[in-house]
Amino acid sequence: MKTTDFAECLTAFLKIYLSSRNMSENTVKSYRDTFKLILVFSEEQYHISAERLTLEKFNSDFIENFLMWLNTNRDNSVSTQNQRLAAIHAFIHYIKTRKPEYLFQNQRILEISSLRQPQPELAYLTAETVKSVIAEISMTTRFGRRDAVLLSLLYDSAARVQELTDLRVRDVRLVKPYTVTLTGKGNKARTVPISTNMAEILKSYIKENHLSVNEKLDYPLFFNHQRHKMTRAGIA
Repeated sequence: MKTTDFAECLTAFLKIYLSSRNMSENTVKSYRDTFKLILVFSEEQYHISAERLTLEKFNSDFIENFLMWLNTNRDNSVSTQNQRLAAIHAFIHYIKTRKPEYLFQNQRILEISSLRQPQPELAYLTAETVKSVIAEISMTTRFGRRDAVLLSLLYDSAARVQELTDLRVRDVRLVKPYTVTLTGKGNKARTVPISTNMAEILKSYIKENHLSVNEKLDYPLFFNHQRHKMTRAGIA
């Protein structure tokens, strides 16, 4: 039986091209496994055996049906399906200049986009949950009261933990409109409003810790026993 163009290209891709690209052993194995599955799919769904599969038949419809088969017949995750598609795209990039007669067909395959990963549902603390957590904190010590203020501000401002650890006294505005200026990733600052009740809590906290004087404006708003800025681990 005459060797098909698909067999020739796939053999060269797996045995010669990939080994010359210094790819990891796991990547090479993943690519090889992808084409093993493609041959199984071709036999099962198209009744085309491995030795009869050609580049002409290896088109965008074939690939899209293969991805659907991975999902419905093999229960593959989105991540796994995208890995298989990446292997196919790598193969198409390899053959597109070697087989220019299939350029349009190959462009259609390269237009197949990766599937979007489902975003995990974010869990939010309710006001009641925050109140119950704060109620468990001992308010008889200064650092217990600090923790209560920190948790209250975390909820009220929707700040990230790291943003709270980076807060300085000067970042808090305690005249209307009440705000805090948070510094996030990339050193980008954003000003967010806080409630009147939260502002009153912060006023009491700053007064108790003697942070209202000008020379302490650059002090961390929340500090540990050594009066150093708290860390994320310290808050956790």
